Amino acid sequence: MPIRVFLDGHQFDSETKRVMGLAYEMACVALRLANRNDLANEIIAKKIIELAKAGERDPDVICERALNDLRASPPHV
Repeated sequence: MPIRVFLDGHQFDSETKRVMGLAYEMACVALRLANRNDLANEIIAKKIIELAKAGERDPDVICERALNDLRASPPHV
């Protein structure tokens, strides 16, 4: 599932979409997310979009920061 499914109307240029897509795929591989309908996919995608909206354009940095944020978040009950 490409990240564009999670954009919710946010507009990005094609290069930013490419970078976000790459970061998203890297994060999914790192987390071993095979089920693309998993809530974790949506959470990681939204964090990647948030980082891109803030101006980050390095897919390695976006991926690492998104993963770190996910790991630091307490589990939802």
